[in-house]
Amino acid sequence: MLRIERDEVRALTLQAHGLIRSRDRRPTRRSLQREIEALGFVQVDAIQVLERAHHLILRARCRGYRPVHLKRLLEEDRSLFEHWTHDAAVIPTSFLPWWTYRFAEFAERRRARMARRAKRARDFEALLRDVRQRIEREGPLRSSAFETPPDHPAGSFWNWKPAKLALEYLWRTGELAISGRDGFHKQYDLFERVHPKRAACPPLSLEAYLDWAIPEALERLGVATPAELAGFWGGISANQAKTWCRQALTEGRLVEVETFQGDAERPALAVALPDLPRRIARLREPADEVRLLCPFDPLIRDRVRAARLFGFDYRFEGFVPAAKRRHGYYVMAILDGGELVGRFDPRLDRSDHVLEVRRLRWERGQRTPARRERLQVALDELAVDLGADRVRHRRDG
Repeated sequence: MLRIERDEVRALTLQAHGLIRSRDRRPTRRSLQREIEALGFVQVDAIQVLERAHHLILRARCRGYRPVHLKRLLEEDRSLFEHWTHDAAVIPTSFLPWWTYRFAEFAERRRARMARRAKRARDFEALLRDVRQRIEREGPLRSSAFETPPDHPAGSFWNWKPAKLALEYLWRTGELAISGRDGFHKQYDLFERVHPKRAACPPLSLEAYLDWAIPEALERLGVATPAELAGFWGGISANQAKTWCRQALTEGRLVEVETFQGDAERPALAVALPDLPRRIARLREPADEVRLLCPFDPLIRDRVRAARLFGFDYRFEGFVPAAKRRHGYYVMAILDGGELVGRFDPRLDRSDHVLEVRRLRWERGQRTPARRERLQVALDELAVDLGADRVRHRRDG
């Protein structure tokens, strides 16, 4: 069993998440593609307090990034595709052969449930067939191209009409793909028209998917527990990951790692790839700059892991009633070098062209004059990128 220190696990995590080297890199198509491949995926989320999550994630790693850079890779080069990991995400197209397992897994797990949700369609199979045939005849279509039944009840964002259910089901099972977006609205097309070179990939078994997914997750986590490995890509359970890791340890494909993390008195047990000592020997010091991380950034989206590695207790409070929020609706974390040192609740006043910083909170002992200066530089840069003229700090939140 290998024994490593918490600081080494932190550094491994930062390096795997693209947060060690400086942001001063030109965002070319090739460099951005490499960045996303190294991350494994970039989460997509509809919330737009400042900008969509996927753009904020990439901005934190590449100065000069613009949304058009990602759009070109998705819609022109087709070197990325949209699908599902633990949530909706942009994923390298080179991973599509392994995603055939995810297509089949979703079909098996959700077909009956989706059919029940489409109860106003007499026959879910007929609904799927009709939607598929319209797209085959007419080309890429948005959900709005399909009628909403007059008796369909109004409701929440997820109260989809039958055709939307069918579109999402066909997308999640690999029969349709996202050919582009109109604003943030998906345009669905036949998978073979969007990704013709990948249309003939045969479905993978669970065993084949695990053989790919767990080592690839470890490439991007450095050191992790089976539960963290299961949650990285999604589609597998913690027990499945634990069983796979146990077998891989006996075969020498993994090594067991002991490390003290957080304030725990007992060491945590995790696994890593056998070349872990080489990875540790090649670690570099993080760049001396502040980065602003959105709630869905890979470094903090796993809240338990962020608390254990960095002592940073973070919770996304977007779905918490306003009166019960501790820090705010869309709290961003402040990463300075290799430490998570604070957080704030931003607001972009688009009419007044102002980036508001509300409820700025520093972690205990982390507020210094130099750090405040670096934070202001990062905020000023973010304001310019978002089209704001200035930054306004509000003490009252």
